[in-house]
Amino acid sequence: MFNVGLGELLVFIIITVIILGPTRLPEGIRMFLNSYRKLKLMMMNVQNDIDKELKLFELQSQLQEEMQKIKELEDKLHDRFQSIEEFIKHQKNDSENIDFIYTPLEINIYAPTNYHLFFYKINLQKVKKVA
Repeated sequence: MFNVGLGELLVFIIITVIILGPTRLPEGIRMFLNSYRKLKLMMMNVQNDIDKELKLFELQSQLQEEMQKIKELEDKLHDRFQSIEEFIKHQKNDSENIDFIYTPLEINIYAPTNYHLFFYKINLQKVKKVA
């Protein structure tokens, strides 16, 4: 962590013993270890906070990507419904000279899990045209 070699550590210990003396040395070691533990705990808390922020940022970017995919799917679905409505209007206009017309009974839209393909099925019913 601090890149201290064995020689530098020995010099530090000798200077500490000379300055503190043998009577205050145990108290100095305890104080140093307590400070070291507090510093280590603060560094771990900072690292945990940074990790949480990174995960939060990652989740936000994933959420934005998924929201973009959902928006694209909504646009595709809207276009599909418009084409179906146009088809129905076209069929109504073409059906004026016909005795029977086909009207939509139900429209089923299937969206598989990959969100890129839509399948839709239109069930039609044959209805006698009322004049």
